[in-house]
Amino acid sequence: MARLGPIKFSPTLTVAVWQIAIVACVLLSACDSRGDSWPAVSKEGQGVAWFHDLYEAHRLSAATGKPMLIVFGAEWCHYCRELDTTTLKNPDIVSYISSNFVPVHLDADKDVRVATILKAKPIPCSVVLSPDAELMGRSFGYLDAQHYYVELEKMRQRYVKLAHHSK
Repeated sequence: MARLGPIKFSPTLTVAVWQIAIVACVLLSACDSRGDSWPAVSKEGQGVAWFHDLYEAHRLSAATGKPMLIVFGAEWCHYCRELDTTTLKNPDIVSYISSNFVPVHLDADKDVRVATILKAKPIPCSVVLSPDAELMGRSFGYLDAQHYYVELEKMRQRYVKLAHHSK
């Protein structure tokens, strides 16, 4: 019987395996966090229609090709509430997020495993992931609408470049 040599992993295969592992960890962690989360999903015209189920958001992201914007906050966090009530209610930001991302809002205290995996501390923290769960970037702390837009656009542009190069 022929003996096979050691398995050799190419850098591309190693990256693919790593990406699959991240997706699996994030999605498995999300299964623990299903249910009511803070804040409530916004109604049409009142703000961003947030997902609170990362699994469902990932499915939509994969189907549409839009990256996920995951915003981590907590009920006790002053700057998280400030981000939610000012920046994330700004009509231009609401329109921009709704048009370009699959928006997810998670409570860092309730979704500890996801927050740990995505290194979402300190809060508030915004994370952008490609539909394949590749990290496009993170933004920490409160930002006004103008600065928040700049940060999100940088991360979105990274995704656009990645998507363009992979074709």
